[in-house]
Amino acid sequence: MLGGHRTPPSHIEGSTIPPQVCAVVVVPSQELATQVHSVFELVSRGTGVSAGMVCGQLPLEGERAMLCNREAILPCSKVDVVIATPGRLVEHLDRYEKWTLI
Repeated sequence: MLGGHRTPPSHIEGSTIPPQVCAVVVVPSQELATQVHSVFELVSRGTGVSAGMVCGQLPLEGERAMLCNREAILPCSKVDVVIATPGRLVEHLDRYEKWTLI
């Protein structure tokens, strides 16, 4: 929520809900993904909402490590919003069976 402070339910201390991605923003190019991520970081500062980017700037495993807490008992996300290029998002969905858009 822009203009206000809202902690996603999965990030509330003591919550039993594992942190999950709340939104996926798909953009057509790496350059635009970088711009959107930069602007998101500016406008979300102080809200507790975080974003990660998957657009091919890092190896798949590096992007996955940046986004997912693999040591958790249940799969969970380190970010609330994922900014992605279409091809890279499909690569992650194809490669990691626990990643879904459901």
